[in-house]
Amino acid sequence: MNVWRVYFFLGLTYELGVTAYASAQGLGGSWIAMLLEVIFFVGLFGFAFGRRILSQQVWRYVFAVGVLVLVHAWVIMPFVYVDAGMSLRQILNILAFQVPLLPVFLALYCYAWRSTGIWQGDA
Repeated sequence: MNVWRVYFFLGLTYELGVTAYASAQGLGGSWIAMLLEVIFFVGLFGFAFGRRILSQQVWRYVFAVGVLVLVHAWVIMPFVYVDAGMSLRQILNILAFQVPLLPVFLALYCYAWRSTGIWQGDA
């Protein structure tokens, strides 16, 4: 079985678990963040299972948005957390929960730019 297929199911399960836990703690994210996560996982699905979804150009834009999301989460938000009075340990815990999802962005890159077999011919 393709490792990306395994990662898709593990990542989706992880994301659903983290989202459920955060909601139970009253830490639910914004609807925009949830929508972006769904879009990113749709791209991961397309890459993992070799399926054309929308167009290659759309996924190039989605990847660009993903890069902005990464910069926001890993560069900008820690400063916001510090201003909110969070300790370094709390900030590192938040970032640690994001680490298992980093391969999603590698998959989006590969799907948008390196999957010519998917985008040419019958997939």
